[in-house]
Amino acid sequence: MISEGAAEEETASLYEPSSGSSQDSSQPTVTPRRTKQPPPKAPTKRAHTLTPMECEAIRQGVKAKRDHTNQQLQEAPKQADQAMVPTLPTKPVREAWPEQWQQMQSIWPSTASAPFPLEQSTEEEWILTARAEPTMLLHMIQRFAFPEELMASLSDKTLMEWTSQWRRDCVQASLIAYRSRSDDRGTLRWLDDWKARSSGG
Repeated sequence: MISEGAAEEETASLYEPSSGSSQDSSQPTVTPRRTKQPPPKAPTKRAHTLTPMECEAIRQGVKAKRDHTNQQLQEAPKQADQAMVPTLPTKPVREAWPEQWQQMQSIWPSTASAPFPLEQSTEEEWILTARAEPTMLLHMIQRFAFPEELMASLSDKTLMEWTSQWRRDCVQASLIAYRSRSDDRGTLRWLDDWKARSSGG
């Protein structure tokens, strides 16, 4: 059996005071320093996901705005052109052929030997140009929109003088062709005399 003294010694050997309990009594109490904590972060908002109906509404709005802009761009040149076009007379264009013929004066060659005849020009002025520039005058009338009205306004004398050279050339060509087929000496002599007179020989 173990004696009471041995039991107390064993109990005493098992008990050891903690180092902290012994130091707390000898050292002063230290208060820990408070550190500044950062402010709490605001909760982030969750991204909104567009629904198919919202996407379609946005698409329709963008399309309507684009179509409106395109329509304005298309109408702007038309409005500008309408503002620049002067008011024309109500009479038909055919009735205004003298003014249109006068506008062709801008393409009459400056090297021509006679001036461009107008609707109000005199008969002598028309004959002068018809004799000097018969081919050029013919080309101008062929390019004119209403040649019938212009030709109807010319006098018979002007037309005769204008076509005299062509008629002479036509007759001369016909007579030359006839001479090549004729064997009659009298006819040949007459044709030679006419050719000499017409050529100024």
